[in-house]
Amino acid sequence: MRNSYVLAGCAVLLGTASVAYRAFVDPAPPRRPLRLGVNHNPPYTVKSETGQWEGIALEVVTEAARRRNIPLELVEAKPENGRPDSLVARGEVDLWPLMLDAGAQQDRRIYVTEKWMQTWHYLIALQKSSIVKLEDIKGGTVAIPETSEFLSKLGGVKTSIKKKRDEVFEAVCTGNVAAGILETRSVQAALFNRPPSCVGLRLYVSPIPDSSLSLGVGSTLESTRWADVIRNGIGEMARDGTLTAIFSKWMVITSKEVEALQELSNARRRGYYQFGGMAALFILFLVTAWQVRQVRSAQRVAERANRAKSEFLANMSHEIRTPISGIVGLAWLLAQEDQPAGTRETAAQILESSEALLGVINDILDFSKIEAGMLKVEKKGISLHDVVVSSLEISRFAAERKGLRFEIVVEPDVPEWVQLDPLRLRQVLINLAGNAVKFTANGSVAISVRRVETQLRFEIADTGIGIDPANRSQVFDPFVQADASTSRKFGGTGLGLSICRRLVQLMDGELGVKSTIGKGSTFWFALPLIEFEPAARKPEAPVAASLRPTTARHILVAEDNRINQKVAVALLTRLGHSVDAVSTGAEAVEAAAACAYDLILMDCQMPVMDGYDASREIQSRLKNTRCPPIVALTASAMQGDRERCLQSGMQDYLTKPVSLEELQSTIDKWAAPPMKWKAHSIGG
Repeated sequence: MRNSYVLAGCAVLLGTASVAYRAFVDPAPPRRPLRLGVNHNPPYTVKSETGQWEGIALEVVTEAARRRNIPLELVEAKPENGRPDSLVARGEVDLWPLMLDAGAQQDRRIYVTEKWMQTWHYLIALQKSSIVKLEDIKGGTVAIPETSEFLSKLGGVKTSIKKKRDEVFEAVCTGNVAAGILETRSVQAALFNRPPSCVGLRLYVSPIPDSSLSLGVGSTLESTRWADVIRNGIGEMARDGTLTAIFSKWMVITSKEVEALQELSNARRRGYYQFGGMAALFILFLVTAWQVRQVRSAQRVAERANRAKSEFLANMSHEIRTPISGIVGLAWLLAQEDQPAGTRETAAQILESSEALLGVINDILDFSKIEAGMLKVEKKGISLHDVVVSSLEISRFAAERKGLRFEIVVEPDVPEWVQLDPLRLRQVLINLAGNAVKFTANGSVAISVRRVETQLRFEIADTGIGIDPANRSQVFDPFVQADASTSRKFGGTGLGLSICRRLVQLMDGELGVKSTIGKGSTFWFALPLIEFEPAARKPEAPVAASLRPTTARHILVAEDNRINQKVAVALLTRLGHSVDAVSTGAEAVEAAAACAYDLILMDCQMPVMDGYDASREIQSRLKNTRCPPIVALTASAMQGDRERCLQSGMQDYLTKPVSLEELQSTIDKWAAPPMKWKAHSIGG
């Protein structure tokens, strides 16, 4: 009898839980559209130039509501003192996309769902002000956006309320306020697109302790169940990757804190359902199954986020390098023309500025690849002496132009052949030696390599300006230089040393610095010493590209960008080659079939047919009997792009912008002996 009561009680409990679950997860749609309050609060809710509302929070909430068939009506409203609590409490709106839980605790007419967004706040000040925390302001004024949820936490601090994020930065940069306060994504966006008044200024950005804010969907008490349903929909979006896609659209980096909040929310929600009437073994089984599911779900989310980052970086790299290639090429051509001295000087300045911009872009992309875990090292046998000497040629020329003494010393006990990643070693040496030359006006720059037990120790010593001991611990941090005057006088992103440290760490080494202000600096890094026994060297090719006269070739250029096509044709013509140009992969296939070329320079991303498919089709049509070598000339410079080109049948790979010497060297390396050809026309 007792067992019957237990079974009946369990049945009733499970039935009640099922009904409650259905009512909570999938209630009937509201009888009228729910009023969703919006205001201009970038990047969460933004009114575009066309009058349309958009933004991260708006996209997330409206998509979650759409999935659950909840109709919404957007209502533009201006919160009092930047807080939407009173609007919701008075019933002027039914829902608000982002609201602090503190509002619900103070006013029982307001309900806030589980959190789905978390943000932090940062203090921004001019570096020369020495303000690094709120206590340093000492009676000064702090600029803060009127929509900031952090306003309520400032207490007695004197504030200057601003309508826009850029107004906060401008107030700081012009000295109208002592400091400013912005949340994470506003700081991120402003640093990548500084207001004019902040260009060239050195800013100190520091996190404010205990400044994190967690926000959920706010609602009236009558709309709580639909607010919870929308919150559940946001959870589904996190699991299926939609949330990651929306954040990738609006931000440079996917919001990991939102995903963490979602995982925490999912854990709590599932905890509510694991109750009543279940045996201990059944509960353990559910917990185990839930944990396995969480791990798999988190793995899928991480994989989607990683793919999104990879695609974003690849697209950014290609889209930036394409116009930069055109600028560099046209500036170089203009500098070579028979123009007045002033015009040639202007062209040379454009070329120098473009190359500097390309260096900044490469630093940012390298740093992003390291942060995303996409940068790998490859250990292979190298001639250490050859790599060191060739890596430092550019720095040696720069030192000679400045009248500096430049020395390279490789100690006798250093093995000739070792196992290292030559590309990353070159990158570190070029960066450190380049800095040494840049910051040294008189004296010398010396590079030494020696063996220390089981390590190789590299030292780059200069007699330059040195580093203040107070700033020495910061020089390896990203976007940091010794002081603001360094950035103004010498330029740079402040990423070079940070990238060097990450690369050395990836190679299982360590990097450090010794410096005396006014006397110079010595940067050193140590790498594991793994000796390598090379196979017998193959005899050198009888004719090297740099040792024989240039031979005129007949070359096909496949390039869809009009400016880059013009640059490539002009460079090749200047080298004495005969050139045909086409704009699509399909045209390249037809041209290669119609004429015997000595070489094909192939862009990878083109309309109609891309360079990969075009290369395969050319190989297939010509059956390798008279197929000319195909060399990729592309703005795709991410890890794996070279391998993809070679797998498609191309013989070599060049990235834009390409130098005249590199272009001719590649032509001489791959071009077949000149073929006789007749004049002909190519469609397109």
